[in-house]
Amino acid sequence: MGNYRGSTVIPFAVENKFYEHEEYRVLHNVAQILQSPGELMEILQKTMKALTEFEGLQFENKAGNFLADNKDKMLRLLTTYGNFSQEFLEKEKNSAIR
Repeated sequence: MGNYRGSTVIPFAVENKFYEHEEYRVLHNVAQILQSPGELMEILQKTMKALTEFEGLQFENKAGNFLADNKDKMLRLLTTYGNFSQEFLEKEKNSAIR
């Protein structure tokens, strides 16, 4: 029993090491982007691209940045990365903070 190497145990450990390495790679990439000179929108686009490419998150290759308007209690969509429908963009352009 002490030498049991189940088929699900080894791949899980290898997969975790892959995602751990990938996570550090993405964090390093984002840190480099944030320290580089450039326009705000360009930096946001590059950051969203780096984050959406992280396989460990398993989500669509889309992202958005919202600015909080505390006075009006709204989130204002500043920029997006990826393909969003026009309907979604119009709906999310200004969202109430709940």
